[in-house]
Amino acid sequence: MDWNLKRILALPAGLGVAMALTMTVERAGHALLPAPPPPATQDPQAFATYLASLPVSAILMVLLAHAAGTFAGAFTARRMGGPAGSRLALVVGLVMVAGAVANLLTIPHPGWFALADIALIGGAAWLATGMGISSTIHNGAIT
Repeated sequence: MDWNLKRILALPAGLGVAMALTMTVERAGHALLPAPPPPATQDPQAFATYLASLPVSAILMVLLAHAAGTFAGAFTARRMGGPAGSRLALVVGLVMVAGAVANLLTIPHPGWFALADIALIGGAAWLATGMGISSTIHNGAIT
């Protein structure tokens, strides 16, 4: 693939990987840890009561999904982004944090979940910035 095209696609690819893996792990969690159906109402308080009734393992699976998705997406952006890869990985992390904050503001969650979610997403993005293999130039060829 052309190197410039690869760098242009690094951010959308990273975001796509992050969101796809997050949804996949969340769905796997629902399959492994079935929970009662959520309330049919749009009332945030009814949903907060529902969340409080869920087993901790189901909530931990959501945290795992957010962290794994963020790590994979940030790693993808880092790997594809060349010299700008670290910045792109952090952008993926910031977008995932923004999504989490929007979710937390819309639906009341336990306080510990909010703190853990933001910390895990940020930590996963930060970790991925250092794990992508940097591109180097050898005799004029980018490897």
